[in-house]
Amino acid sequence: YVDGVKVEAEYDAATGYLTPKSALGEGTHSITYKVVNSTGNESISSKPVEITIDTTAPTKPTTPTGFIDDEGEKKGTFEPGTETDDTTPGIIVGPLHPDEETTLYVDGKEVESTYDPDTGELKPTHPLPEGEHEITYTVTDGAGNKSEPSDPIVIIVDTTAPEKPTTTP
Repeated sequence: YVDGVKVEAEYDAATGYLTPKSALGEGTHSITYKVVNSTGNESISSKPVEITIDTTAPTKPTTPTGFIDDEGEKKGTFEPGTETDDTTPGIIVGPLHPDEETTLYVDGKEVESTYDPDTGELKPTHPLPEGEHEITYTVTDGAGNKSEPSDPIVIIVDTTAPEKPTTTP
């Protein structure tokens, strides 16, 4: 019984699974069952089990608003397209729902990262190489549904020290 309505189901004696033949819709459902013996006598209903079906991905996350550079000589909050000497800049993605997780992508490839809910920063765990990088992220909800990637921002990593100026006599 799904939400008090009898539905067709299959029972697998090897596993003990009782599976509805039709897919359940999104939302919370109360599941119970009854046992019928060979003479047709029906037991009382089992205690209900509450399950939630969630197959809807979170909405596309907002574009990061910029990044935080907290290493080297040039520190602060910067807009996309700016050069940074921080090889692990904090990408500003803002607050998330407590059951959501983020995944960071650099140039289209997933990279290890950490998210700080206090600052809303998503930071790569390993240093980014020199050069221009396109940064996006996704959000995955508690049910494992992943959003599409955010729109990208560009960050330019430049840790090369300027050449020493030559002096003229």
